[in-house]
Amino acid sequence: AQLAGSSQESLETGLKFLSRNSVEAAGGSKEMAKAFRDAGISLKDTAGRARPTEALLGDLADTMKRTEDPGKRTALAMKLLGRSGAELIPLLKDGAAGLAAVRQEAIDLGGGLSEELVKNADELDDNLTRLQFSMLGLKSVIGNTLLPVIDRVVRGIIGFVTATQK
Repeated sequence: AQLAGSSQESLETGLKFLSRNSVEAAGGSKEMAKAFRDAGISLKDTAGRARPTEALLGDLADTMKRTEDPGKRTALAMKLLGRSGAELIPLLKDGAAGLAAVRQEAIDLGGGLSEELVKNADELDDNLTRLQFSMLGLKSVIGNTLLPVIDRVVRGIIGFVTATQK
């Protein structure tokens, strides 16, 4: 992403938005379905299965390459990729072939996003989300256990303060 003038963070955010928006479109969101249709992006393959996000991004890149009006390009990028879409235009402007070339160059230079790295990053993201939820549960358990004790302490302090002021 950085080789094309976009940040890795923007690419990751954009891919998450693209994935979420494609799920919304497939799930019945008329607005999102229309956005993909208007961009000439098919959400399903010839067998009727959902296409991978990477394939959708390639189609979006081809659409961006064909779109001459910079304002329309920006609007389309932001609609499907979220706010980071505008920053990703340099990465997408040369179509799917340009996107593939940038990816290959990054791999050749020892960087890039291998499929294994993407899979591992997704798994880590899922596990971090699980950890976040489990911590909320732990806070609830601790809070429910300690709240009565804290309440008694606070009442005791209030009683002490009012008794000493008499």
